[in-house]
Amino acid sequence: MNLTELTYFNEVANTSHFTRASEKLNVSQPALSRTIKHLEKELKVPLFVKKGRNVTLSRYGEALFKHSQLILNEIESITTEINDLKEITNNTVSILVNSASSQMRRLLVDFQKANKNVNLSVTQLDKTEYKDKKNEFDLIIHSDTHFNSATNQKDLLEEHLMLSIPKNHKLAKKSSVDLKDIANENLISLSENKDLREINDYYCELAGFKPKFCFENNSPYVIKEYIKTGLGFAIIPSISWKEVKSNDKIKLVNIHNPNCKRYIILEWKKVGYMSKVTTLLKNYIIKNFRKYL
Repeated sequence: MNLTELTYFNEVANTSHFTRASEKLNVSQPALSRTIKHLEKELKVPLFVKKGRNVTLSRYGEALFKHSQLILNEIESITTEINDLKEITNNTVSILVNSASSQMRRLLVDFQKANKNVNLSVTQLDKTEYKDKKNEFDLIIHSDTHFNSATNQKDLLEEHLMLSIPKNHKLAKKSSVDLKDIANENLISLSENKDLREINDYYCELAGFKPKFCFENNSPYVIKEYIKTGLGFAIIPSISWKEVKSNDKIKLVNIHNPNCKRYIILEWKKVGYMSKVTTLLKNYIIKNFRKYL
């Protein structure tokens, strides 16, 4: 077994597809297939199982994948740490921002003003995409209904969710509502596979109903502006979306059941060396995030 075989295997495991893996690796598909077959012959087990046009990991493949990720991350870490020691650091930090985009935009601008030699590569991806590509990023900002206190995570903010109600609706007279009271109402929301949308879906399911939507969009800015029109209900974060304020079209009301809240989380790679510049940005985010709320 060698590093080339592990690299090829890892890419097929990440893409679940030989053709896409060969394109990303810039090798022919027959060459890739031969390498995987050689690895399977060496280990004397099947590593993949065909599933239509795709492949999935066998139980043997899952075991190898767990170790191959650690090995390849360590190889990458060696180069990064040696270059840091030689002060030939790559000054680029790749960061995935899937939540708190308006706050992070201002934070990153200020960080770069103070650290003009740092290059930032900022990306936004749907949740299904970033699950497959999360190891490609140095830092990730995302949100969830729970925080698990993992060693490679830091909770930046815990905030309750509120309900935006059209002012002419009878529920607007209440100081708090049960989420199930809007089971038959139209909701305004981010599109599927966005962090906040999945959180909204989770709490609606907890309240015992499947939400129906009258307006969906990928952009938080567009959603915020549409909420202000009062043309539908919306479940929104109380702090990071504070620009969506009560006006003559809407009223913001607390949700007393279920206890709806989300965590904004900073995450980094679980294993491997973190470069000096990535550490600098990580510490800056942890120290200063709340200033941008």
